[in-house]
Amino acid sequence: MANDSGVTIKLRKGDLELEIVVSRDTDEKQIKAVQKLLEPFAINLANQQKLNKESSTPEYPEKSMYIKLKSAIKSIFRYGQWFTSIEAKEAFEELYGSKIKLATCSTYLRRMEEEGFLSARKVGRMVEYRVIEDSEEIAISKIHTSNLE
Repeated sequence: MANDSGVTIKLRKGDLELEIVVSRDTDEKQIKAVQKLLEPFAINLANQQKLNKESSTPEYPEKSMYIKLKSAIKSIFRYGQWFTSIEAKEAFEELYGSKIKLATCSTYLRRMEEEGFLSARKVGRMVEYRVIEDSEEIAISKIHTSNLE
């Protein structure tokens, strides 16, 4: 948003709000500092736009919930951290802005585990999942193994 004294940038995420005012006399060093501050927001926005674009590719005009959940998990839990079905549900809903039932989410997570995309462990009464780093290699090796039989 432009004003007489320069530019005002407002960012909001949930209850948090950030306002940056860049005046006309801001020097290059200060502008670079603002760019560095905004870079994580730009990367996150670009990733969300990429996921939204992927969800409307010609081969999947409207991706199924399963594909969307898998994409959300791949994006948000990509560092191998453990997560629950509740956290996967929340990630899906935040990323796509639509609801998914917890039971549906749990079913899909079990299918992803059977595919070799996720590993699971039981912690008390809860089941935790995480992305298997080499899930593509595992899927390929399963195909080769089944062809040998």
